[in-house]
Amino acid sequence: MKIHTQLDRMAIMLSGLCAVHCMLLPVAAALLPLISGVATHGHDIHDLWFHQLILFIVLPISFVALVTGYNCHRAWLPALITLCGLIILAIPAMFFDILHEAGVMSHSNEIMLTLTGGIIHAIGHVLNIQSTRHSHAVSSS
Repeated sequence: MKIHTQLDRMAIMLSGLCAVHCMLLPVAAALLPLISGVATHGHDIHDLWFHQLILFIVLPISFVALVTGYNCHRAWLPALITLCGLIILAIPAMFFDILHEAGVMSHSNEIMLTLTGGIIHAIGHVLNIQSTRHSHAVSSS
């Protein structure tokens, strides 16, 4: 299996991990006061460090996967879609505090943006894999 296909799959898996984190953490945060008796607010528990860490890991993986994929298939669409997803992921991960203080973003907006960005990001990598397979099929026939 080509390295960029493995990296595409790793990037998709990291987007999935982020989505699971976004879905499970609010449930855990909602249940925590029942368990501990401590009142909490969503973003106090839902630390941004996790999203920033995943973004820090996924950026180089996505870059290498997309560049090597492009060198194979010469299609821009997978890279453009993936880039859109990464930008959407980066907004809440990097600027939540600023946007929240300005009254522009809530915790639920952050979750929706992160899930949307993760899905778009994953779609871009799936297209990268498919474009590579198509390129190999065309070149071998």
